Amino acid sequence: MTDYDDFARAYSNANETNLLNAWYERPAMLELGGTWTAAASSTPAAGLVPSPPPCASGVPS
Repeated sequence: MTDYDDFARAYSNANETNLLNAWYERPAMLELGGTWTAAASSTPAAGLVPSPPPCASGVPS
């Protein structure tokens, strides 16, 4: 284990309990990223694809 691993673990733990991150930054970043689903592929790098947006009624066609 390196100093970086210790720093990364402490940073991750702090972000889990930080109010700004939990209620503002994380939800905003998740919204910007959209919805992603796993795709069947033999190429690991191609494993995630964006989900299609719902239709106007909110129910997928």
